[in-house]
Amino acid sequence: MSTLFTLNGHTDLKGPDVAFVEKQIEWLSNVIDTRLKLYFGHEPSWAEIEDVPDEQSDWYTTFFKKQPLSFADKVMLWLSMAPVLKPQLLDFFYVKNQDIDNRFSEFGAFKAAQLNGLVPTMDTLLFILSGDDLQKRIFYLNHFGRDHFLFSSHLIQL
Repeated sequence: MSTLFTLNGHTDLKGPDVAFVEKQIEWLSNVIDTRLKLYFGHEPSWAEIEDVPDEQSDWYTTFFKKQPLSFADKVMLWLSMAPVLKPQLLDFFYVKNQDIDNRFSEFGAFKAAQLNGLVPTMDTLLFILSGDDLQKRIFYLNHFGRDHFLFSSHLIQL
C-alpha cells in the first residue's frame, strides 16, 4: 500500500487542519493497539477495534461526497498516510515472533529502502481489521477489491 496522494497531485478542496489529522493518527494508533492486545490476549481498552471512538468531521463529508467512509475505509486511509505523517506509529509491527526469530508474517508491512520505517501493505490492513478471523479477512479482501472507490479514484495505490 503506498502513501495517499490526490488525483493529479492537487485538489481544490481544503485539506484537514493539523489538529484533526493528529486526532485521526491517535485514533489509528488506538485501533492498532487494540488489535494487537486482542491478538496477543492482553486486556484492551476497547472490546473491539470498531469500539475505538472516532471524531466525525465535516472534512470527510466534504472530501468524500459521493461515498461515505466506513470504519475500514478510514483505517485504510490513515494507515496509508502513516509512513509520512507519523512513521513511528508502525513500529508496533517490528515485534519479533520468538518462535521463528523473525517478524510476524501476519502483520504484513515491509521495510522500504528509502525509509527508516515500515510501509504498510494490504496484509497489514487486513490484520488490523481482522486479526486471525478468516471470515472477516475474506470479507475485507472482497470489500477492498480493485474497484473500491479509494483505489479507483487514485487516492490510494497498492
